[in-house]
Amino acid sequence: MEKQYFRKICMLLLAILGLGTSIFASNPVDDYLTLTQDGAWCWFADPRAVYHKGEKEQTYFTWVNSQGDIMIASYNHETGEYIEKIIHANFEIDDHDVPALLIREDGRIIVFYSMHQASGPMRRVISTNPEDITSFSSAYTWGSNVSYPNPFQVGDSICLLYRGVNWHPTIAVSTDNGQTFPDVKQLVLNGGARPYARYCQSQDGSIHIAVTTGHPRNEAQNKIFYFRLKDNKFYKADGTLIKEFTTGIDLGDNTGANSEAEIAYNGIDNGRSWIWDITIDPETQNPVMVYASFPTESDHRYNYAYWDGEKWINKEIVKSGKWFPQTPAASTEREPHYSGGLSMDHQDPWTIYLSKQVDGVFEIFKYETEDKGETWNITPVTENTSEDIVNVRPIVPRNHKEGYFDVLWMRGKYGYYYKDFKTSLVFQMSSKTDDIKSIEFNEEDLVLTVGDTETLRVSFDPIISNNELVWSSSDESIATVENGIITALSLGETEIVAKTVNNKTATCKLIVNEREYLKEAFFDFGTDKSSLAEGAIRITESTLLKGSYGWLSPVMSRDRTNISDSEKKDFNLFSQPASFVVYVENGDYNISILQGDTDYMHDNMQIKLNDEVIASGITCQKNQFKTTEHKATIENNQMNFEFSIHGTDPNWIVNSIKIVPEFTSIVETDKTEDIFNPAATVTVYNLLGHTLVKDLLGHRSYRILCMDHKLTTGIYIIKIETDNAMKIVKLTL
Repeated sequence: MEKQYFRKICMLLLAILGLGTSIFASNPVDDYLTLTQDGAWCWFADPRAVYHKGEKEQTYFTWVNSQGDIMIASYNHETGEYIEKIIHANFEIDDHDVPALLIREDGRIIVFYSMHQASGPMRRVISTNPEDITSFSSAYTWGSNVSYPNPFQVGDSICLLYRGVNWHPTIAVSTDNGQTFPDVKQLVLNGGARPYARYCQSQDGSIHIAVTTGHPRNEAQNKIFYFRLKDNKFYKADGTLIKEFTTGIDLGDNTGANSEAEIAYNGIDNGRSWIWDITIDPETQNPVMVYASFPTESDHRYNYAYWDGEKWINKEIVKSGKWFPQTPAASTEREPHYSGGLSMDHQDPWTIYLSKQVDGVFEIFKYETEDKGETWNITPVTENTSEDIVNVRPIVPRNHKEGYFDVLWMRGKYGYYYKDFKTSLVFQMSSKTDDIKSIEFNEEDLVLTVGDTETLRVSFDPIISNNELVWSSSDESIATVENGIITALSLGETEIVAKTVNNKTATCKLIVNEREYLKEAFFDFGTDKSSLAEGAIRITESTLLKGSYGWLSPVMSRDRTNISDSEKKDFNLFSQPASFVVYVENGDYNISILQGDTDYMHDNMQIKLNDEVIASGITCQKNQFKTTEHKATIENNQMNFEFSIHGTDPNWIVNSIKIVPEFTSIVETDKTEDIFNPAATVTVYNLLGHTLVKDLLGHRSYRILCMDHKLTTGIYIIKIETDNAMKIVKLTL
């Protein structure tokens, strides 16, 4: 048994592969398509999607993924070609870093992006060739404390509006086609500490600005102000000149008293507010905006305001529920004003897409009005979504082509912080094609264990293909498949096939094995790129349960560069309780769990094993590491470790777990002359069960062998094996 167990461990250590299913939510049978399995955005940087017809006819998209990569993609409407490009790899994990696009008059694509709440700078890159995202210039940079880029072509100038000087809306102007932005001015003065703004442009080149007093968390009467910028002058909605732009628009104090901008919503009638979108009524050229208001933090209302030629009209659209981040139980939501979100079709501002709660689940809806909000025609875009999935932050591409990418949104899991997301970007369109060129699975070969489930993801060429599929398994006694979800039933091999409406197929070879029960394991939690502790099994945020171990749901990971210890420098973390499962042989075990972070404190963490609390109140200060040790008797072949947080920091963490059998029949020895057999194999463990030495004994005592390997003073467990015998002793050096 012992020899077989150690052989299994060796085989396991040699098979450190990507074990998780896709961690990003996407249901292959719902009536929407997937742009990217890994993407997110916030709503203060725009545009994030643009249709442009030049030499090519393409729609462009930007986002940031869960690895912190700044991404761009293009879809060619004539050829069906879809291309993704990383603009800046491993930039920062934060959905506020989403870049904004501008298609220059010569067809070259300018992308602006920055870190969120960092010292700076703003970054600008330009495509090497017109209407081509495959190559970009190096970054031109400027500024500090910058976020939320919004670019506009204004005559011969390119203007970038963003949060910059003094954490306020700022404008930078380029007169050399976007090469440099030397002219920087603060656009908005005073108000609250951090006014938030949304922008749009009308046919005459004017830039229209809707800006709040500040953050609704900080301003009890968070108002929405409006003004227009044209030819270096500020105007009200009725065309009245406010002043020349020698200094920025003054919002007055945080009550709006003495504001130079006009108040579009007073922040009182329906609660404090937050701006979501602004555009222009194409018939009247008057501004229209949509915003969220908060009678209470758990009562979010969607509203619109429009200028009727004489005054601002505000109307409530619908009650949308509460915030959408998936706050852990017993935790306080950091961003209680994060609504599911809403935006307008900028070509038709009386068509609105919004995310609201239905039975506690955030779904996407299309709202249309022909009488400026007196009545609404409501069409659901998503329905019956799983309760652990959110559909949020919908947008319509600017200048979008009718029937293509009608609306895009984030779909997946979103923790209660903007660095904690596992979302896809998905879209609905009415012009799906049945002329499908090919489909591919994310896996061509798959190995599962009896009882496992796995979801196959399908890529379509073109991405706007009709996604109706017929699924089949060549041997349903071994595995079944329904809507891409495979269930492994018995040992053997089978083929999983998906067929399109025009008979294109994708095939996955599936092998189903028996479950392997471990008796010893060393799990090092971290990223897929961080260093791995010697002898450890790599566990990443996407190592979901398959075979002998894995997370039951996706988590997050970090890798700290300021420490060399492979076991301590990286870890998994999450804001919600999560379970890591290990299948083991029944028996008695010693378990040690390491937790700590060089950069942050994590307080009041708790660990359960098989529903029993084995450690609580664990607090690791910044750069402090703690190991908790436990004994466990396992009778159901399973260790279910549940990690949770109950303190002020939003995340629990885990660096490593070591599981070793409790040694029995140990014979103590201090004999230097105790020579067992020159041909014996000796394995030396520390008391935590970590293997330190494995060597032939030769003509040495156990003590001399340990000293030859430079082991220090201490107590060690020694296992001596020959072809027909084995014994375990404890040795004190």
